[in-house]
Amino acid sequence: MLTVVTSAASEDLATLAVVKAALGITDTSEDVALALHITRASAAIATACNRVLVSELVEESLRSNGGASFMLERYPVCSITSVSEAGAALTGDDYEVDADAGIITRLRSDKASGWASGRAVIRYRAGYSLAAMPPDLVQATIVAVAQYRSAAARDPLLRSESTGDVESLEWQIATGGLPGAVLDLIASHRKPAGC
Repeated sequence: MLTVVTSAASEDLATLAVVKAALGITDTSEDVALALHITRASAAIATACNRVLVSELVEESLRSNGGASFMLERYPVCSITSVSEAGAALTGDDYEVDADAGIITRLRSDKASGWASGRAVIRYRAGYSLAAMPPDLVQATIVAVAQYRSAAARDPLLRSESTGDVESLEWQIATGGLPGAVLDLIASHRKPAGC
């Protein structure tokens, strides 16, 4: 069971300034709409990744089956605040963390050992800060915002438009609200269902 102790101030994956610079927007006339697009894109990307991407302080309770490692629900792990096993507090020498994978391993005498029967409670900070957001997630957000911005300027029910021999336009319809380019960018951040 996971409980959020301190929520992120924002779940946006990119700043307004970064998105505007990438899209070549220099005035403030679209700031409100862009901010909404960034929030929408960030939420869609997190949903497609099947995980929370922004940094939050959480507490996770896990039941031991005798294994040496637990896979934490959130990753990457930024820091561990506290770990207890069957009600007893552990020190940093009693466990090690694979921060990128979100795996915490119980140690005894510097060797992997099974967690004691009962409940382990781990309080930790996991996810990306806005300043340390991976570039592919930022780029995915920019691409999605560009799509939302473009779609806002056209009739959503129009699939194609032809003007004689001069011009023929056909809109790309994205599945699930995210274009293929965004799905490609976020592929390495996707958490398999059920994990």
